Amino acid sequence: MNAEEIDRIEEENFVSITAYSKILSENYLEYLGNKINLNIGMRYSEDEDKTLIYIATPIIKLDY
Repeated sequence: MNAEEIDRIEEENFVSITAYSKILSENYLEYLGNKINLNIGMRYSEDEDKTLIYIATPIIKLDY
């Protein structure tokens, strides 16, 4: 995707990365004064004993 990372949130079992990719330039939002159009979220689920990965454009719209 050749994306530029704009923001990252990291917690014990959770990571969320917000980025901008020129490949996806038609669909973007403004965030912290930057364009964003790619959101990647990773969360470890103890119940399922696996890491769940979510990818969306421009942002993930569900709780994860």
